[in-house]
Amino acid sequence: MKKIIFIFVAAFAALFASASEYRVLVLGDIHFENAKYHVYPGVKYPTKYSKAYDNMWQKAMPELFTASAKLLNKDVPFVVQLGDFTQGYLALKEQRAKMLVDAFNAVKSYYPDHKLLFTKGNHDTKVHGPKIVKDKDGKETVVMVKGKNGKETAAIAQGWDNPTYAKVFVPIIEKELGQKAGSNFAFRQGEDLFIFFDGMIKARVSINFLRDTLKKNPKNRYVFFITHLPVLPCSTGVPGWLAPRSREIFDMLIQHNTVILAAHTHVPSLIKVKGEKGSISQLVASSIGYNWNTGKPFGNRISNRDEFFKCLTPAKQNNKRAKAPLAHLKTLNVETFELYSNATGFVYLKISDKSVDAEFYTDKSGKVAAVKKLK
Repeated sequence: MKKIIFIFVAAFAALFASASEYRVLVLGDIHFENAKYHVYPGVKYPTKYSKAYDNMWQKAMPELFTASAKLLNKDVPFVVQLGDFTQGYLALKEQRAKMLVDAFNAVKSYYPDHKLLFTKGNHDTKVHGPKIVKDKDGKETVVMVKGKNGKETAAIAQGWDNPTYAKVFVPIIEKELGQKAGSNFAFRQGEDLFIFFDGMIKARVSINFLRDTLKKNPKNRYVFFITHLPVLPCSTGVPGWLAPRSREIFDMLIQHNTVILAAHTHVPSLIKVKGEKGSISQLVASSIGYNWNTGKPFGNRISNRDEFFKCLTPAKQNNKRAKAPLAHLKTLNVETFELYSNATGFVYLKISDKSVDAEFYTDKSGKVAAVKKLK
């Protein structure tokens, strides 16, 4: 299996090789949604969150995609989406498959001449909705259950559905790449290595893929690690919800000139860490349309690591998932720790021998709201 993976990586180098200076369009969470997917017998659905995303997709998201597409040209070889392509929250496999296909087609329509590449988000595989049973005649019935508040409900969490993602989205990835792939995949863009990491399957599988990919590609100008879940804590809400085995990932990536591109938090941020063996810059992007084109200026909610920890309650700092990553964060040589306000939209990375810069766009004017140096 390893041999097949790295034949693929090497072959892709020739496909995407180009000049040493280029740009990449980066989209964060987009949560594709429409009420038509949530049709169940005798149940009022979707949830309030689904309704909000449905409304967002009526106007804000088309505006956002249109504005980003206007800035595409020949120096942009591909578009990256950082997971939570869809809102999910669907009970039936048929619904989930339909939503995945429709979401891709909707976004691809704005970038028909560019490869659209993406990683898996938690919402892309989340099963949440009514429990449905069928009788011998095929008639569907919703089974009501008691929710956490003791009241009867039809909307319940039912786990994760990676098989439907693999059946629907992986073939789309392969078509965009023009190569065999999987939910973990990698390719070279000139001197740079792009690694797309699946944080929703068994950690061992994805970690082994990352380790082997780095081993087979030791010499890179930059490594771009694309993951839905961040590697370093950057959320004041749930600081411990990170990529699986995040410390192990960090220890591997710090040895390379790595830019981590992540999403999930819905709050854009930048962390820059310098170590003895190398450096890491973690950029979190958000493309959630309900804060798009507000007219408010780009700004900082948090400007340093100390401010971040002051925002965390003792309960959050001592949470079993957060405690070790937060303790690790305190030991690092952090050069930059910023969480941004009013920064939803899209990001263009400008990549060259001199630097990697992130240009934030937060409205339809086409004007850069802020520039942050990653490398």
